[in-house]
Amino acid sequence: MRIVEWIKRYKFKNSLRTQLILYFMIVSLVVLAVGSYFSYSFMLETVKGQNEKYLLQQFRQLEQNMTATINDVDRLSKLFIMDEPVQQFLVANINSDEIAAMETHKSILRRITDFLSNYSHINSIYMYTRNSGEIGGSARNILINRDNEGAGNAFQHEIFEKATDSFPALVLEGGKNETYFNPSIISSKTHLISVVRAVKPIYDTRKSAILVFNIDERNFASVYSATVDASEGNMYIINGSDEIISSSDGTKIGTVSPAASQIHKEASFGSYVSKEADGQIQIVYYKLKHTNWYIVREIPLAIYSGDIFAMQKMIVIIFSFSMLFIFMASFYWLRKAMEPLNMLTGKMRDLSSGKLGSTFAKIPNNEFGFVITRFNEMSVSIVELLNKNDQIQDEKRKLEIEALQSQINPHFIYNTLNMIKWMAAMIKAKNIYDSIVALGNMMRPAFKDTEPTCTLKEEIDYLENYLKIMNWRYGNRIRFELHIPQNLFACKVLKFILQPLIENSVIHGMKNHGNDIRLIIAGIEHENDFSIIISDTGGGIDPQKLTEINETLASPDKMKPKNHNASIGIYNVNRRILLSFGDPYGVRVESIYGEGTKVSILMPKSVE
Repeated sequence: MRIVEWIKRYKFKNSLRTQLILYFMIVSLVVLAVGSYFSYSFMLETVKGQNEKYLLQQFRQLEQNMTATINDVDRLSKLFIMDEPVQQFLVANINSDEIAAMETHKSILRRITDFLSNYSHINSIYMYTRNSGEIGGSARNILINRDNEGAGNAFQHEIFEKATDSFPALVLEGGKNETYFNPSIISSKTHLISVVRAVKPIYDTRKSAILVFNIDERNFASVYSATVDASEGNMYIINGSDEIISSSDGTKIGTVSPAASQIHKEASFGSYVSKEADGQIQIVYYKLKHTNWYIVREIPLAIYSGDIFAMQKMIVIIFSFSMLFIFMASFYWLRKAMEPLNMLTGKMRDLSSGKLGSTFAKIPNNEFGFVITRFNEMSVSIVELLNKNDQIQDEKRKLEIEALQSQINPHFIYNTLNMIKWMAAMIKAKNIYDSIVALGNMMRPAFKDTEPTCTLKEEIDYLENYLKIMNWRYGNRIRFELHIPQNLFACKVLKFILQPLIENSVIHGMKNHGNDIRLIIAGIEHENDFSIIISDTGGGIDPQKLTEINETLASPDKMKPKNHNASIGIYNVNRRILLSFGDPYGVRVESIYGEGTKVSILMPKSVE
């Protein structure tokens, strides 16, 4: 519980550094596990492949040794047949002279004894004839049977039929003991490898006998068993019936090999892995030439797994120390790398708590540096925007105060104008009467409502009343033209933005030019906004003064008009537009000195 509380207290769950370290550790462990599995599988397959190559060479060497042994027995059997007493036995009749037959039997038995004495790998020799009976024996037992019927029955045995059919080639047979060849022996535990061939007298074409040279299986197995350690598995030979006829483990002889069912009989060499109760076993097999026998090698994979696991253990230890070192180095590196992010997080917390203007003095030269630079710019921009907003609000308040100061009670004004109007009517002063009516119509929008905007049509109506009054003042010297598309009349504009500009054109035009003034108000529609252009034929503006005016209009925050009266006119109009709509809207002035002036107003197009 204390550990959980400690983790919660330090917010390890939400720490990016902790998440990166945990992610690194998890990925490393997964890589270690997957790498160990694949390295184990790869090494095991490599060991099995190398073992197969080694066993193939060993099998071929064993095949050569076994072939040499069989060839030696073949040579001895041919020598045995050429012996004179053997030839006499082959051609003799069972009904011939008994004394001569006994002498022949003695001679053959002596010859057999000589062979057994001189060639220790030969266990016994037997010969079965069609007419002369059976004879043979081993070091302990002999067989003499002059019964023609019994001898003839021997030819009916399967291996003897094979030998007869295969004449003059040898036939190899295994899995038999001496009781099979000598019925007089009750039991025998000695397993034999039999070399069987059909024979005939030298001067006869008929196959009249079967000669059997039996090799003690233990001598035969010694060819390969010396290379097999009992703890490293078993090696044995199976015949075409899948019966084990020779084995490094003698107890297996005579049993059916469990591995034989998965041996591809058409293949001369192969390998597969069998799952047994005591573990996995690699089965490698090789077919002996000119036979249907297979040499089979069983190898428990555990003998390789131990070495592989030992090597893996060493790899794991090395990897663990390496990972520990990497973890420590990564922890230190992540701590250094995450320091700018931690500082940025702290600054952002300060910013959210109201500490505006927080910036970094030291900026790293990496991706964090880019983010920190943008943060510094954002923090400074927020302060500048707030200051600018405060400045705008101050200016709005000043404008409101100025507007309040210039306001007069509307009821007083209307009552006064109404009184003057009727006084003019009583004395039949029509021009005074019309002037008062125009002034009343002109001032009505100022007091009708408090909305800051009106339609362009309402603004033009107000302007026409103003120009009527100005014409009476200047003796009808002002000519007024209107060129505005009908669809623009419904657009919203700020109230009273055209009158100050018209007033400037009239007053300065009359002052500088002295002739009649021609005023043209045109409207141009754009995609999202529209322009109102006021042109006059006054005397124009001095180039230096025109530059000052445009600079003041372009930088209203930094520059104030030198003439205070200008704040009531063109500067005030420009400032009101900027405060209401922002850039790029406002007022621009063009003038040719001595010819006239053109004032352009750009406003967004808005229709209610």
